[in-house]
Amino acid sequence: MKLLSWNCRGLNDPHTPKIPYIVWLCRTKTPTLLFLCETKMNVDDVASRLGILNPSYLFGCNADGSKGGLAVLGWTNDRVICIHASKHVIVCNILGRNGNSKHVLFVYGEPKVENRVHVWEILSSFLDRFPNCILIGDFNQLETQDDKLGGSTTIRGANDLINWRMRNNVFEVPFSGPKFTWSNKSLGESLIMERLDRAYVTNSWFDDFPEGRLRNEPITISDHAAILYDSSPLVRFTKRPYQLENWCLNFEEVRRVIESNWNTGGSGSSMFKVRRNLQYIRTTLQNWCLSNKSFWGINWREENSKLFHKALEISNLDQGSMYIENLHNWVPTCTLKFKYWQQRMKEKWIREGDCNTPMMYRRVKCRRSRSEITSIKDKEDVWVEGQDQVAKVIMESLLDVFNPIVDNNLNEEIDLTLRQLALPCLSSGDKDALDKEFSEIEIKEAMLSIHSSKSPGLDGVTAEFFSL
Repeated sequence: MKLLSWNCRGLNDPHTPKIPYIVWLCRTKTPTLLFLCETKMNVDDVASRLGILNPSYLFGCNADGSKGGLAVLGWTNDRVICIHASKHVIVCNILGRNGNSKHVLFVYGEPKVENRVHVWEILSSFLDRFPNCILIGDFNQLETQDDKLGGSTTIRGANDLINWRMRNNVFEVPFSGPKFTWSNKSLGESLIMERLDRAYVTNSWFDDFPEGRLRNEPITISDHAAILYDSSPLVRFTKRPYQLENWCLNFEEVRRVIESNWNTGGSGSSMFKVRRNLQYIRTTLQNWCLSNKSFWGINWREENSKLFHKALEISNLDQGSMYIENLHNWVPTCTLKFKYWQQRMKEKWIREGDCNTPMMYRRVKCRRSRSEITSIKDKEDVWVEGQDQVAKVIMESLLDVFNPIVDNNLNEEIDLTLRQLALPCLSSGDKDALDKEFSEIEIKEAMLSIHSSKSPGLDGVTAEFFSL
């Protein structure tokens, strides 16, 4: 399970690059649930603004004018029920396909310190009812001076938070990444940076997910950073080979590379030459495609990586000021790129064929999280969870199917049954037709009949490549 939380500080500006940033986060982090606080919008408006993500679930709490506003979006085959939604807490019950039930409390802490005790009381009431749960979000409260850089050395409200934790026996999820998740974005001695966004779990949750970890993203276009909780961070996913995509085939530069490098000579069979040419062209074009590819006008992967490593180095006010100064220069450029894309989307993207193709929508709908098998029944009819255990059950099932233990007497019975069916036999003409070599016309017709945007095979290219 992956839980993504971000205090976005408003989604009501149509020219803000926050929407494409959220899309990029969802596409790369593939969260099960996404929590957005301070949307400053009604839930229906958030649904309209983020409809491109095609969530399975969406609920929340409307903003009070230009203040607050919470939204939760989900992509999962499990059943998610919103059992409480207020301006500070959204409580979700997740019913797994294996019958397990757990709860997620998305928290937006009270900005005014004198009112925070009320929030802790609300959370305590839910913890009494739901012992197996996780709390994640913007708590708006520090615990120790180590979580703060700059500003006053006095931490108001810390004792109330610590007392709440001790009383409810919850403990904080370890994190990695940049230490500070909020900044006032001032420079010099006025700079303040704090770790306000975090996650806590109960003992029951920890027993189920002992390896759960939190990853802090860098602060970007909001004064808060996004945080991602992963219940199984040590799960290893295989990295597939790079595959050429149809969008790049529309550029004349790419066509010239293909034409000039296709027949490079050499010895070997015809299929060996085709395979070698494909490997060479894919390697040659890989760098070009990656450098010319943009996500809604902004290369979020590259920008986020740069900011992430710079944020890791922050340990004093000078380093923090340098980071914030870099943000002040970066955010206007980021916004300008987004506006440029907005103005040219219909004209350029439709002309290049990328706006309404299945490829684009596949990339932004977080399909991976929706198709992932998180639990399965084994041959003993017992539910198992975890990638390793699920993979083991599937492998054992395939071995049983393709390597069955067959009794020799059963083979004789099968042969007898087939003879009794009097099935028709191939004529000598049919056999000759099947043995005949394929003609160039048949091969061409078969290749060009494949849908141009179907997933590529092991060679890493789609059928559209061969129609050039």
